[in-house]
Amino acid sequence: MRQSMVSKNLLISKQQKIRFFLFFLSVSLFVATGSPQAMVWWHSNLLTIGYISSVVNVFSLDGSLIASGDGAPTTAVNHLQWNSDEQDHLWIGGYMGLALVHMELFDNRTPSPTPTDKVIFTIINTIVDDHHDDSSAMSICLTNLLEKSYHSTAGCGLYLDNNQIISGDLSGNIIHWSVDDHHPQQQNTISDSIRCIISKELVGTLSGAVYDIHKGEVLEDFQTSVICSAWNRTRTKCLIGLADGRLIEYSSKESIGLHENNAEIWSVCWSPNEEFCATASEDQTTCIWKVDRQQELIATLTGHTTAVTAVQWKSDRIYTCADDRTVRIYNTRNYQCVNVLQTPKSLFGWFTLTYLQVDEDKQWIICTTQNGYLVIWHGEENLLPILCKKIHFGSLEGLAYDANQQRVVTIGSDCIVTSLRLHTH
Repeated sequence: MRQSMVSKNLLISKQQKIRFFLFFLSVSLFVATGSPQAMVWWHSNLLTIGYISSVVNVFSLDGSLIASGDGAPTTAVNHLQWNSDEQDHLWIGGYMGLALVHMELFDNRTPSPTPTDKVIFTIINTIVDDHHDDSSAMSICLTNLLEKSYHSTAGCGLYLDNNQIISGDLSGNIIHWSVDDHHPQQQNTISDSIRCIISKELVGTLSGAVYDIHKGEVLEDFQTSVICSAWNRTRTKCLIGLADGRLIEYSSKESIGLHENNAEIWSVCWSPNEEFCATASEDQTTCIWKVDRQQELIATLTGHTTAVTAVQWKSDRIYTCADDRTVRIYNTRNYQCVNVLQTPKSLFGWFTLTYLQVDEDKQWIICTTQNGYLVIWHGEENLLPILCKKIHFGSLEGLAYDANQQRVVTIGSDCIVTSLRLHTH
């Protein structure tokens, strides 16, 4: 294997070697001046913004640094896109918000024995240092037109009840929305990071506490992260999946199950008759438990090669998705896998599958990915999805589905909540 690779490398032409050299030279230059994660064409130049540093750089096509400085919106930038109508209006998307800025590059060169690469940035409502170096060769002016970030840090936790949406984030913000309104109806804050929204009254946190949303009081402390939950139809029982592998019935505090090696439970769901439940875990398995018994394991579903991130139980089928980018479908007669759905090769970038919902009537299998995509398959026999669309700049950290309205609601690490209606043609 090693010998064939060496032989292949010897066939690289001189021209290709030059291209590789220029490529690595450019990367080194970019990283040294702001560590960008996103790059976009700006007229005949290249523009980058630092992921955390907010440093903005403008490069000419020969790799020369035209202008550089700080002052861009600090949203942990990972996406840049020009407004389609106005070339100098730039959308800056990141894990902590979304901003629209106006970009302007102008020449304010003054005679100087030594060139300088300092750039002045002006963003509206931001204090600007008046003691800048007047010998700057070029300046960039950013005018902030719009900056929305109801969630101040990565969104995590989502709950949908009829026309009401509740979303959370890692700063402890809990926001109540109507599906028909872009503005929040109500906001609460607790002194902990939201991990799971259990109901309109309860949230689970990374520290393991269950809070009363409105009073801000701790009702229970499980001493480990509350990752997932699921109510039965009458809302008399709620299953809680914990980071130490325990499955708890919330009202009675009884232990229903425990995954081996205390592997994290990423998802839990009830069987249609509510006698059983299924848990998806970091240990690459999905376990079937008897609900009214303590730790009575009925079956263990295997086949995924990485952590199983979500599970849904519909009629005689159990659906799972995992970090291995596949959806597996099992029957409930002997819990054997009957099909495996693959994500399309056209799905751009590194990703895993994070959440899963199933609409039995429409035969839709709905998944989200860690790089912001919504993926939908129609039926278990169609191996390729009918929809694969990027809807977030960051990771999808919550998925809810209303089958009656055919409405998909998601929350991402980009601090954005989306509400989408699905239509068939």
